[in-house]
Amino acid sequence: DAEQLRRRHAEYYRDFFETAEDEGSSRGQTEWLAIYGRHIDNLRTGLDWAFSANGDSRIGVALTVAAVPLWIHLSLLGECLERVERALAHLDGDGTETARQRMRLSAGLGWSLMYGVGRTREAGPAWTTSLELAQTLGDTHYQLRALWGLSIDQFNNGSVRTAVEFARRFADLAAHSTDPIEAVTADR
Repeated sequence: DAEQLRRRHAEYYRDFFETAEDEGSSRGQTEWLAIYGRHIDNLRTGLDWAFSANGDSRIGVALTVAAVPLWIHLSLLGECLERVERALAHLDGDGTETARQRMRLSAGLGWSLMYGVGRTREAGPAWTTSLELAQTLGDTHYQLRALWGLSIDQFNNGSVRTAVEFARRFADLAAHSTDPIEAVTADR
């Protein structure tokens, strides 16, 4: 029964964390962390099983995608990087769901590289992948994330003109958004 319980545990936390990203904008950070943060060890246990020899990497990929916001909120960027790279290595297929997972994982990779592990110069390709997939999928939210990431990436690497172009693209896209944070970010 142990393997069946491990599978159910991983599936439960995959489903549990699935709404975490959307709730991040509707709940305050303290409340959000109180709900999700205390389950970090359950997340780790589920991922360790999912990517083990007896696990199911599809569950692991989905759980990793859903958990990226938690690692970012907790500033566990090294762990996020490691887990995202593992999920990307196990991601296969060409469908829309796979593209969406790759887009979200690439954004997590971009954040982790840019802010967490001192590998800033490597973040650009991750953000580019995320932007291309977001455009293909028509996902404005991730287009904005990727454009902002690319702007910061180019600024950090000394390409100020290119950074400004990404920032302008962000502002143009954010002008159609109802999210006041995106408007403030565009002004910035």
